[in-house]
Amino acid sequence: MVFPTRSQVGLPVVWKRWIWKRGIWLLGITATGLIGPQLPAAAGTFVLDFEGLLDLESVQEFYNDGFGSLGSLYGQPLGVSFSDNVIVLKDVDAGGVAGDFGGEPSPDNIIFFRDGTEAKLNVASGFKDGFSLFYSAVLPASATGVQIRGAVQLFDGLDGTGNLLAQFDLPSTPRKGAPDPQGEFSPFFPLGTAFSGIARSVVLQGQARTVGFDNLTFGSATAIPGRFVPPPQFPDGSPLYPQEPSTPIPEASPLWGLVGLGLLAWRKGIAR
Repeated sequence: MVFPTRSQVGLPVVWKRWIWKRGIWLLGITATGLIGPQLPAAAGTFVLDFEGLLDLESVQEFYNDGFGSLGSLYGQPLGVSFSDNVIVLKDVDAGGVAGDFGGEPSPDNIIFFRDGTEAKLNVASGFKDGFSLFYSAVLPASATGVQIRGAVQLFDGLDGTGNLLAQFDLPSTPRKGAPDPQGEFSPFFPLGTAFSGIARSVVLQGQARTVGFDNLTFGSATAIPGRFVPPPQFPDGSPLYPQEPSTPIPEASPLWGLVGLGLLAWRKGIAR
């Protein structure tokens, strides 16, 4: 097809029709792209369920485009690093050697910390809005009542430094409850908190080997059960959450629908 040049004047009717038809079509596409309804941005919420790690493996850089202590690789750069004392337990029902638990939200792995009184998670790119998890924290057989077995703290600096953004306690939970009465640490309960600002570290506090955790949910105060595939970080390494919120794009006005109908009628008139 030969297109008219700028020097051409007095175009024949067939060219005028061609230009108007294509022009109106292109205008419609452009208007739709600029002012039409916009799809919402992908949510930044993601969940770590610790599946894919080996029994008794330290998580370490598994979720930071690296490896667990026994060589397990997740393969997505989520930017979450764990202190060395965070260990994976596999349910004995699935072949684990010491996982005496049940009712975990995403079988068959959970985490605990093997020594000390706290474990730390760093998220260098930051996360916002909320944090939540499932946990089980039973009391010794001789204890009664409900006791606080630990706490979760969120900081805006790495390694539990900077400002404390939010925290919540971990009360003791029932032993050998449904759905798996054979598991000492069963069931698991969801807890979480909303917060303002950008968090870059999570501190899990408690006595070593007494609290189990699963399905750590970043970006939501409501813990997500079941398997959930977390999104990778952006290829350019930009944070999952920018420091400043972006300006929302307004939805298209109904007036543009009338304009579109008018342009369509105009095009039909020219094509005659």
